[in-house]
Amino acid sequence: MGGYRHAHAGERRCIYLGRRRQARAGSFAGAHAASPAGGAGAALGTLNNQNHVHLTAGPIGREFNALAALELPGIKDSVAPTIERDGIGFFDSSWHEIKVDGKDARVALSGDVRIVVRAYDQMDGNASRRRLGIYRIGFQVMAADNVTPATGFAEPHFNIVFEALPRDENTAQLAYASGSRSGATGETIFAYIVTNVISGAEAKNAFLSTSNLPGGDYTIRIIAEDYFGNRATHDTQVRIRHTPE
Repeated sequence: MGGYRHAHAGERRCIYLGRRRQARAGSFAGAHAASPAGGAGAALGTLNNQNHVHLTAGPIGREFNALAALELPGIKDSVAPTIERDGIGFFDSSWHEIKVDGKDARVALSGDVRIVVRAYDQMDGNASRRRLGIYRIGFQVMAADNVTPATGFAEPHFNIVFEALPRDENTAQLAYASGSRSGATGETIFAYIVTNVISGAEAKNAFLSTSNLPGGDYTIRIIAEDYFGNRATHDTQVRIRHTPE
């Protein structure tokens, strides 16, 4: 993580919990077990020479976003998330993909719709290949003028917010669409099902119900944000149809 230097050979970096919940780093040879007490000055864990950390905050069953728990020194993030080119997909309730209408280059929507968005984040100093997850992502339906929110969408629907860890064991399958992957090698892909709800302790299937909107032309605006308030948006022109043409 940005701000921590690589350790010398044969050493690890140790993260300590300081006063006012601020983390600081120190180094020593060998490994170190994290202190369960969590008081000021207690060791939270170690960093290897890759400076790679998985940090869990909160008691088991009530974990929350670790960035809200600690002030990590040297952290700087002025980089907005990236919504990938051609990274917006529309599907019906049975996961059949909805293609662009060839007549006017709009996506024709009806019934219950799923929206999948490929997006990722980065922080200052990250290598170009580095891909991090999004803090929160959602959508807003706008009138065709791209200015007026549609009924029921005065504010964006941030359905996926990684503030707390839901208890549902199927949370990952509800948050990420097929094709998502992350690992030490290969391309990292985050395909978020932004119509599903992953927020607080809640994790459930959900849809954009076009029956709640009059037929006509709209813009669906995708909004992706990181924890530090950087934002990216992407607009897609759609047409809602309630009767077959």
